[in-house]
Amino acid sequence: MNHNLSAARPLRSRSDDALPEGNLLVLAADAAEVGLWWFDPVADALDGNTAFREILLGQSGRYDHPWPLAGGTLLAHVHPEDRERVRNRVRALLSDGTGARFKESFRLLRSKSDGVVRVIAAGKVILPEASDHRDRTHQPCLAGTIRAHSREDQSPAGMVTDRARLEAILNTMPQMVWSARPDGYHDYYNDRWYEFTGVPYGSTDGEAWNGMFHPDDQARAWERWRQSLATGEPYEIEYRLRRHDGEYRWTLGRALPIRNPDGTIERWFGTCTDIHDLKTSEEQRELISRELSHRIKNIFAVVTSLVALASRKDEAVRPFATALVQRLNSLAHAHAYIQPHSPLNEADPASRTVLGLLRILAHPYMHEQDGQSSSDSSSDDARLAIAGDDAPVGAGAGTALALIIHELATNAVKYGSLSRPEGYVAIRGELLPDDQFRLTWQERGGPTVQGPPAHRGFGTVLAHRGATGRLGARIEQDWDEAGLTVRLTMPVENLTR
Repeated sequence: MNHNLSAARPLRSRSDDALPEGNLLVLAADAAEVGLWWFDPVADALDGNTAFREILLGQSGRYDHPWPLAGGTLLAHVHPEDRERVRNRVRALLSDGTGARFKESFRLLRSKSDGVVRVIAAGKVILPEASDHRDRTHQPCLAGTIRAHSREDQSPAGMVTDRARLEAILNTMPQMVWSARPDGYHDYYNDRWYEFTGVPYGSTDGEAWNGMFHPDDQARAWERWRQSLATGEPYEIEYRLRRHDGEYRWTLGRALPIRNPDGTIERWFGTCTDIHDLKTSEEQRELISRELSHRIKNIFAVVTSLVALASRKDEAVRPFATALVQRLNSLAHAHAYIQPHSPLNEADPASRTVLGLLRILAHPYMHEQDGQSSSDSSSDDARLAIAGDDAPVGAGAGTALALIIHELATNAVKYGSLSRPEGYVAIRGELLPDDQFRLTWQERGGPTVQGPPAHRGFGTVLAHRGATGRLGARIEQDWDEAGLTVRLTMPVENLTR
């Protein structure tokens, strides 16, 4: 295929009706000054309507060339600074083979009287099987429109109209919108900002915006903003913003840089979103979670005390009571790791990896048949063995993972392999080639599995939501007669959240 756009051959020889002079569409396009064009890369021929010829060559130049033109004629009229980009774009489109659509803006050099004009060319790669006008070589061709940038759009009046339209859009948005120069100087806020803060227009320009924040948040906000200015990183922070009635409201601040073609930042655009109600709800949920956790710990403590007290009066049950107290203490310890931002998570390095966290959570179930505890999760006599690849895990992902393992272990004790002395569970981690991590839970030696349960309990639903929501995991369950197998496959990056 010839992609060098030279050595023209007539386009109409293979498609005489491609551009009928009486076609109403062509007449309408000419009247609207919209160029219609076709390019045959095999014949290296470029043709179009009258408007296209005038846009390409100007009012006078369109009579100076026989039509159709060689494809190289177009490139010869493209501005030297745009020429290589246009040539590469044409080659890529013709080689793609997908019938892609395209839209390109570039400058054309015309006669001295017509000067330079910026145009927008848009169209589609026409594949032979999709065209009513197939060429005999079964090669794709290009077809589309071209129009010159309107001078009215570039006039001062047009710019004023565009600015008014943009102002209307920004003032209609529910968020507070602001803009800053590359050096960080804030020079624009929409009406929402002034309605929320109640300050006079222009009073927070420059650096005065920081004074609207809660005193405890000002230094942190400054540091984050200066970091974004220095690095070009997106700006994102939560702070308390003073409302017109004096109340400080939690607000999410975000901003992104606008860059020119060479990557230099020309401006920052940002938003402020009131998240106070959401923040309050999160704090209330956290308070309830902490209260519930505290009550559960108290229950563990009370039950442990009762068992220990009863064993003092009966030496025969003392060994059993001792083992039970150890089990209860292990469960209480594992429960603490399920809580988000638990001090135990921060203090224990073992909890910062997937397998390390699982060994802590599964410790209460790693006992042998005689009821004694086994601390080695990989030993042959451990009822719950953990092995395989490991990966780092964050607090949020660790909580979701802990809920899943706790639910699986609880069900295994109630109904699955751990409900029988000879039953066991194997947990295996596996790093996959596509930056995925797979965790496999496999039960064996338990009762014969009859199939999936008729309904899912609340704990199972909660655990599945955590897996799919927090971890973005895909869950596969195999209800084989020999025992349940569960596979969790998730992106490695989601584990560090």
